[in-house]
Amino acid sequence: MVGYLWDVESADYEQQDAEGRAGHVLLSLRTLARWLDGCCTADLVLPAHLVGTLAPGRTAATLDHVLAELDSVSEPLRVHRSDHNPRANAGPVRAPAFLLSSPNQLYHPSEYLLRELGLKSSANDDRTSSPAVPGTWIGEIATDIDPVIEFSAPTA
Repeated sequence: MVGYLWDVESADYEQQDAEGRAGHVLLSLRTLARWLDGCCTADLVLPAHLVGTLAPGRTAATLDHVLAELDSVSEPLRVHRSDHNPRANAGPVRAPAFLLSSPNQLYHPSEYLLRELGLKSSANDDRTSSPAVPGTWIGEIATDIDPVIEFSAPTA
């Protein structure tokens, strides 16, 4: 159902003004797609050796390697670099610089995944002894990102 309606409703949504977007069916489709994406990825695990690998001081090469490995274990989700020139700075990378995608939408990484990878810390760090599953990798829907932008695939 989501796949069948997605393109038509997305195109219609883009043509609406703010009032027309407020109760548009695409918002419900996004919610349903997010739930389905979480269910479809719930049995995949983050490799334990990736926990903490993107702590401060990481390089663009380290980021590329980790994102490529994440991409290889996250099917049906895909991992994308979100900067347009990933090799512009060979020094430390400060921003998460990646998004997750499903067949229909983009997601920001979850706070949990960012903490697991070492990108965020918390005074109330709730890490468990088991690595995150991709269902918890999905953060907010990236409605602030233009879905037409081509994201570079991570390379090892």
